[in-house]
Amino acid sequence: MSAVPKFRCCVLLALLLMQGTVAQANVVIAGTRQVFPGSERELTVQLSNRGSTPSLVQAWVDDGDEKATPSSSKAPFLVTPVMSRLDPMKGQALRVLLTSGGLPQDRESLFWLNVLDVPSTDRARAGENHLQVAFRSRLKLLYRPQGLKGSAASAAEGLQWKLGERGGKQVLQASNASAFYVSVSSVSVTAGGRSFASDDSATIGPQSELEIPLKPSASPPSGVSGVDYVWVSDFGAAVRQSSSLGD
Repeated sequence: MSAVPKFRCCVLLALLLMQGTVAQANVVIAGTRQVFPGSERELTVQLSNRGSTPSLVQAWVDDGDEKATPSSSKAPFLVTPVMSRLDPMKGQALRVLLTSGGLPQDRESLFWLNVLDVPSTDRARAGENHLQVAFRSRLKLLYRPQGLKGSAASAAEGLQWKLGERGGKQVLQASNASAFYVSVSSVSVTAGGRSFASDDSATIGPQSELEIPLKPSASPPSGVSGVDYVWVSDFGAAVRQSSSLGD
């Protein structure tokens, strides 16, 4: 009898361990993104434990490095408490404090809030085969200086779009002339009865441009005069928007 491939054994073992177990995060964060006003020295973020067991919660901010830890992060923010226990059906407030100045005051700066949820072992299931899984949530944290011209909503509504080609693939070039970050969850154009879309989310930085690939990848369609896109508000709402294409 031939030996079972090693990778297949690993898969079977993982399936056996997960029988009867559904991995689910306990800790829920209020909001899908956080805005830190430049007029404040700290921001409060609400957490709640919707599970049936306590969780160990660890929180920190990074500057875009997903591998950064609370001790290695270079972001100018401190989260307190850094680590805490959150009991079932209880809530807790995280305090995000700005620890130093020097951030640009003419545009937003983007950071990421990390919340690690480590559920405790369910004693009622002692002796069963199950996986112990930790969940990390990583949310956008936008530092917004005082006195910026316009608003986040007007920035999203004012995106400028151009259709083009890069490496034989269709792209939409989004231009953001504002001082705000704009998050786009989807974008599409229609030509000749066909829809050319991108389901990939994108973040267009202040006073910058970003190329978004379109699917299917073919020669850029002709006869397109407008673009439809969905942007995400400060409160996590999806807002549908239409705009004309520039030359």
